[in-house]
Amino acid sequence: MAEKSDAASGWGAQGTALLPFYQAQAFEELGNKAKAEEIYKKMVIQGEELLSAKYHEASNDRSVNIRQARNSDKAEGYFYMGLGLKGSGNSSEASDNFKKVLETAPDFFDLNLIEGF
Repeated sequence: MAEKSDAASGWGAQGTALLPFYQAQAFEELGNKAKAEEIYKKMVIQGEELLSAKYHEASNDRSVNIRQARNSDKAEGYFYMGLGLKGSGNSSEASDNFKKVLETAPDFFDLNLIEGF
């Protein structure tokens, strides 16, 4: 499985892009658009990192578990990018990334929680 660049721990530290997305929306509501935009940009970068993750050379796609982990990382990468782009106002690009989430992992639960998709 790919290594995550975020070393945070605790509830929600792993596994969902919704937390930073909602945090950025809260900053927007409070009038701190610069902080919100910073979070959205970090989300796009984190998505790109997940999509370009390097796996150990000993792992290959013959293992079902490894294939599933790679698909999960890929879907999460597209999801991070989609949310970051949506927050930044790039709805068309966000929608393209959300569609890629569905193509990669049709059962990706968090996508169902996004309004307008």
